Amino acid sequence: VVELFSRVAREIPADSGDAPVWDLSGLLLEGQPVSRSTLITWLNVAYKLSYAEEYESSTNVKPTTATAAELVQLLTFADAVGSTKGLVQAVVSYIEGLDDIHIVVSVAGTDKVLLLDSTSYQLQQTAAAILVQRHGSRTVFKIPHESLTSFVEAVAGQIEQMLYITSKLQLRPLHSKVQGFVTANEANYTFEFTLFSDDDGDGDVLFSIDVLSNTVYSPRVLELLQYTPEAAKGAWIRRLLEGKSV
Repeated sequence: VVELFSRVAREIPADSGDAPVWDLSGLLLEGQPVSRSTLITWLNVAYKLSYAEEYESSTNVKPTTATAAELVQLLTFADAVGSTKGLVQAVVSYIEGLDDIHIVVSVAGTDKVLLLDSTSYQLQQTAAAILVQRHGSRTVFKIPHESLTSFVEAVAGQIEQMLYITSKLQLRPLHSKVQGFVTANEANYTFEFTLFSDDDGDGDVLFSIDVLSNTVYSPRVLELLQYTPEAAKGAWIRRLLEGKSV
């Protein structure tokens, strides 16, 4: 079954007539080893395509949510082992069947959770801490002032990974979902390229221009999105001539 759905597995030479060994011990995905849950999920998808049953069935309730980090590893693994288009699409269907995807960042030993959807989060400065709030809603959680930069960078890093792998595999609906999170949490800019601050007390946005430029839209993401300085300049000029903010 593995050889049916993985180009890399099909290319593994057999030793002395024995079955090839699929050794994943040296494979790193975004700097991390392949987790057991990633491998089992991939195998379950493959077996369901072949036998309409899972490789390793569980009597427990099936997961209905996943973290962005888990999905990045699953999609990156599928790409790294040369999965067939059919299997990649089945993985996407598995992801689309989840109730929600969330970003988890550990701050001072506590997991902080953001929903990966079009929810807009604001950062409210107080004397004691930074309040992370959903737009028009109550406080979701608090983080210490000194943890703000690392928290935002960790969120942006996970978004960058999601943008990269969904762009690489051309998974447009999933890419649009991730982009929706960025759009809902990005800074707005005036013609003078100054950060737009809300006047109604809603708080600061999650992603500043520096975070967007340096972390979210990394060189590898921009390359896959076919960004070039020439294209950016042309878009800037068109918006200028149309009288729009740029």
